[in-house]
Amino acid sequence: MASNVERSLNWFRKQKILVEKVERYVHIPSRKFGVRKDLFGIVDLVALSGQHLIGVQVTSYANLSNHKKKCREAPAMLPWLRTGSLFLLQAWRKPKYRWQLRIFSPYMSDSKLEWYEYDDGIDMAGIVEADFARGLPGWQDIKLAKKLGFGIDET
Repeated sequence: MASNVERSLNWFRKQKILVEKVERYVHIPSRKFGVRKDLFGIVDLVALSGQHLIGVQVTSYANLSNHKKKCREAPAMLPWLRTGSLFLLQAWRKPKYRWQLRIFSPYMSDSKLEWYEYDDGIDMAGIVEADFARGLPGWQDIKLAKKLGFGIDET
């Protein structure tokens, strides 16, 4: 049975995006089980798409609100966003027979971290287009986005 992290790895790899797991397992000798540690407390996967760095937090849909709160309160979230890097929160669920992916991205609104939800079935090209349309920093150069192969249509 595949984990949610494995599903997200496959989602990126199907799109030919370089991705690597950065979450690690830390064994604690005094305990029976260890703990999982995310990069900066919020990043499970790091992806490179064109010239952009993408941090990804992966969870189940049932734990989505907890992970939104975790990311919102993480000291590393604001510095991550200030670099112009993209951050995605991916939530997996299986309502019937197929796994479904919901993707969220944080943005600042009136000094508060909000979450934007992308449409169902979106891929990285669609995420770039949606972020460009929303005027988010890091994706504002349409020529660069086209050069990187994101399929932006100017019509």
